[in-house]
Amino acid sequence: MSRWRGPRPPPPPSPAGAGPADGRPRPALRATAAAFAILLVLVGLGGLAFQLRLPSLLPSPLAWEAVAGLLEHDALPGDAVVTSPAWAERLRLLAPPHLRVLPGIGNAPGALEGVRRIWLVSVTSAPGFSWQPELELLSRSAAPEPPQQIGRLALSRYEITHPELPLSWFADRLAGATATLAGRACTSEGGGRFRCAGERGQATLEEGTIEIAGLPRSCLVARSSTGSAPLLIAFPGVPLGRALRGVAALVPPDPPTQGFSVSVRVDGDEAGQVQLGGVGWPAFRIDTTRWAGQKHAVSLELTVPEGKTALLEAVTLP
Repeated sequence: MSRWRGPRPPPPPSPAGAGPADGRPRPALRATAAAFAILLVLVGLGGLAFQLRLPSLLPSPLAWEAVAGLLEHDALPGDAVVTSPAWAERLRLLAPPHLRVLPGIGNAPGALEGVRRIWLVSVTSAPGFSWQPELELLSRSAAPEPPQQIGRLALSRYEITHPELPLSWFADRLAGATATLAGRACTSEGGGRFRCAGERGQATLEEGTIEIAGLPRSCLVARSSTGSAPLLIAFPGVPLGRALRGVAALVPPDPPTQGFSVSVRVDGDEAGQVQLGGVGWPAFRIDTTRWAGQKHAVSLELTVPEGKTALLEAVTLP
């Protein structure tokens, strides 16, 4: 005798987006997957084609060497060179030692100090090329002659109309300076290097070339091994103009601290004092107009935290 089981329950509903009950994907999903696969193939082929074409867009080693030879022959003291785009830095390896290589035409303090002419080496066919460097240079210089084309490289020269030529770099004058730590004279070790020992700490002072924002800068390097006594550096016969400009940093950086202070005196009179942060390269500018046009005794006083090194680039501007 058969037993009645009643009607069969309906099959469970398929999850959202799934295909029919037999497990096959819906036609719309198959079309989407196929389109995505085709897109991936096209992107890959496009990238491969770009990689294969890239060498033809870039200058040859011979073109770079030819430009370096021209700069070796024609560049003068006070010249600098910029590449566009900025990542095309092969010229750094080939440029003459006396030629300053700039990372760009920026507004960083002192970026173009001492520069009379700028050579622009452009790779107009390179990825990421921009006309912005040319526009910035045109705003600072007279109209240049047409660029000289050397392979994929274009070489132009710009004459800066109002060059900013510092009167003096303090780091370069360190050999003729004197230094005291908390009133006690430091010992000169020659070559612009001093060793200081006082009741409140010990320190060393020397000149060093430091990279700031991609540029080599001649800096005063003051290291405080113990204590934080004021370090006074006296420079005789410094020509002064309208301002004293500086950039400084604390190494290693120390955000929790108040940084360090720089005090400037001219002939014993205070010209200005600044408190600089412990992170980055803060810039400062002190007005020296009242002493402009003559040479004066200038003193820089640094108070460096214990265990830190202060880096200070300071120049006088006409």
